[in-house]
Amino acid sequence: MSLMKNTLKAYERLKSLRSIDYLFSKEGKTIHEQDISLRYAFVKISNYPLQAGFSVSKRLYKKAHDRNQYKRWMREMYRTKKAPIVEELQALGLYMHLFFILKNKLDAKSFQDIDAQVKAVLEKLSKKLKVYKPKIES
Repeated sequence: MSLMKNTLKAYERLKSLRSIDYLFSKEGKTIHEQDISLRYAFVKISNYPLQAGFSVSKRLYKKAHDRNQYKRWMREMYRTKKAPIVEELQALGLYMHLFFILKNKLDAKSFQDIDAQVKAVLEKLSKKLKVYKPKIES
């Protein structure tokens, strides 16, 4: 079991425009779940083994408080479930950037529904990490 704290510090968040552009270039890969997409890419060096960003489209939710609520939910779920992936990356000596995107409007979805989808996406990523030998660029 991990002794890692479930935190999401500023250095664990993906904010650099250059890093985000690289993530959405042809180097980035995507994992889809029902309402959430996860874009990921391996990088040569980073401040932390795993950095993440979160997005909810203004086209889906016009009001900022709705977008912020879903981003808050995704951050909370990621924060509590990231430890195994961070440990795998540290063991392999790799760095990765992630970006969670809410792609469908959620009618009457609850925190638990989104939680299950984030968990499923992170499990898929973990499986790919175990078998995939990444081509590291940037």
